[in-house]
Amino acid sequence: DNRNTRQENSADFQLSQSDIKDAARLFCAYHEKLTDHNFDGAYAMLTDKRQSNLGSSSKLVEQYRNTLESTVTDITCKDIDGNEVIFNYELRARDKVKGPKILVQYYEGEVHLFKNKGQWRIGYAESKKVSERYE
Repeated sequence: DNRNTRQENSADFQLSQSDIKDAARLFCAYHEKLTDHNFDGAYAMLTDKRQSNLGSSSKLVEQYRNTLESTVTDITCKDIDGNEVIFNYELRARDKVKGPKILVQYYEGEVHLFKNKGQWRIGYAESKKVSERYE
């Protein structure tokens, strides 16, 4: 299990609506960085533990090298626990494939973001593909 442990004392930690919106924006910005192939920038948005599990930003290069677009199309706060916010999200990914076609995939998932020292970082995330098509 690669979920992050609490990084601040969650008993005394309160998140505002502004905090929650900031966390959602960070997750969307992460996918913008993947779209732009700014893999170092995307890697910097991950928690230390997630970075350690991934190894380096070169793993993102391997996973997203053919990505033309990775866009969060919907994000909803599911739960708040101390310095952690959990979102359900929907995502559209467009990838280059062999030949002239583009593979468009739709995912649903859950992501856990953690606020530590005033900064949001992406911790645990999971998703499942719900459909795909070619364009």
